Amino acid sequence: MSAAYDEVLDQARGWLGSTSPALGGPEAMLAELDARQRRAARVRVLAALLSCLVLVAFAVSVLAHPLGASTCDWVSPGGVLRYGLVHVAGFVLASVLVARQRTWTQLLVRACWWSSLLAASVGLWTELGTLPLLMPTLLLASGIGLWSLGELPLDVHAPDGGFPLIRHRELVVVMLVFAVADVETLLASALNHDEPGSLGYALTDLACALTMIVGIIGLYRLRAWGFALVVLANLGIAGLALGGLLNYDPGFSVLFATTAGIQIGLGIPLMRALSGAQARLRAPLVRWPRWTSRPLLAAAIGLGAFASWRAAQPEILAAHCADT
Repeated sequence: MSAAYDEVLDQARGWLGSTSPALGGPEAMLAELDARQRRAARVRVLAALLSCLVLVAFAVSVLAHPLGASTCDWVSPGGVLRYGLVHVAGFVLASVLVARQRTWTQLLVRACWWSSLLAASVGLWTELGTLPLLMPTLLLASGIGLWSLGELPLDVHAPDGGFPLIRHRELVVVMLVFAVADVETLLASALNHDEPGSLGYALTDLACALTMIVGIIGLYRLRAWGFALVVLANLGIAGLALGGLLNYDPGFSVLFATTAGIQIGLGIPLMRALSGAQARLRAPLVRWPRWTSRPLLAAAIGLGAFASWRAAQPEILAAHCADT
């Protein structure tokens, strides 16, 4: 907090104390404002420190490759750079945006950090020996960041022009989180299709990612076309993944198609509402489901920690490196 702000705050306290007979109300309001400003400043500093931690882990993963026996022999420095670049960029972008207090910007911050958390958790299970330092660091940093954001209020009106929904606002947030995670996965996959003859797969991933980005922009602004585009894109992604046209491992293809199916299922109540049967006249409010977010956060971190321990077992890592 700047010295100028502290000076103005002290002057306001003095003015209210000398002119207002009801000192309790103004003093309480000033104290609340002061507490919010200080809390926001702490979150900004924490986000900057977490970004530095993630960037250092990323740099070490690339420059000091391979990191001993914890990295598979077939993993190249270029592969580490390309695989980690998208996820690190998403985390750092969220850390920059955390300074903005607009609610929908804060939702995007949460979506990016949840995406980083999911990517790290899944990567620790499916990509053993690829990023043994970056993935646990990203998992820890995302968890700490999301935990610190839990105190920020999100009960404000949505952007002007959004579709008129009051119910199902939590579903919009969850869809936004999954959509951002899909974009990061698709972009990372597009960058890592470096084998001969894999240009078609890379372009397919890139086209899907760009389509999802456009849909996210619309969903972020609560536009009906954005919601529809996200649902249609997920239908296409699920079909491509199950049809083997994304060139993913069978297990990961099923997982990717499952997340797409979840988003489609979440969109059914919104689809009914958009049809007019459950429409409301005023803009929706956003209420982050705190009672579910922190248990899910703890569960994701716990699973990621267990996956990190599992990946550290020499026999498990050797078997994975040999089979991949």
